Amino acid sequence: LLMESTADIIFEIDTNKSFISIYGKGLEKIKMTSEQFISKNILDVFGEEGIERDNIYDNVLNGTPSVYDWKIKVDGDYLYFESSLSPIFDNDKLVVGAVGISRDITEAKQKQDQINFLNYHDYLTELNNRRYYFKQFKLRNKAEYLPLGIMMLDVNGLKIINDAFGHATGDLALTAISDILRKTFEEKDVVSRIGGDEFAVLIPNTTSEKL
Repeated sequence: LLMESTADIIFEIDTNKSFISIYGKGLEKIKMTSEQFISKNILDVFGEEGIERDNIYDNVLNGTPSVYDWKIKVDGDYLYFESSLSPIFDNDKLVVGAVGISRDITEAKQKQDQINFLNYHDYLTELNNRRYYFKQFKLRNKAEYLPLGIMMLDVNGLKIINDAFGHATGDLALTAISDILRKTFEEKDVVSRIGGDEFAVLIPNTTSEKL
């Protein structure tokens, strides 16, 4: 009853990597039932998406505990889980199976992704920020990226716009310009807002003539 009521997924596999028990309300989150797991292995249940976990199961059944992440698409959105799997030993210290617990970490991952995004992106335009620009400049200042094209741009009259129409209008001008830059350059290029009205672009393997 305790395992059935937990918010997680608790499961056990045998030495053939087949599920012999699985419990928890976490199954409801992924819209699956225990019947879909019992007597099947991870590849039977998840196909190619289970290959990485299948390899982890091999290591655990060789006696090495493991903590790993995995994801599953439910109703068009991904749910993320963190699993801990440990071998089960008999009295002779031989591995007879493994027991694991999977916990939904979707909300925590989304918060961490948001923090990571803000670390390297401008909050207003969502372009790369100054910190990311200089990091990429150092990384791309190598022979494989040369010649490295560098463009510096600034918005004419932004202060006048802010003074005459307010900062909200100035922000609209910045986001409009950012959209133009985003559409103009390719995915390989690094487009950044490095100041209030300043933008910079790194364009690898590009000469001044191409610019």
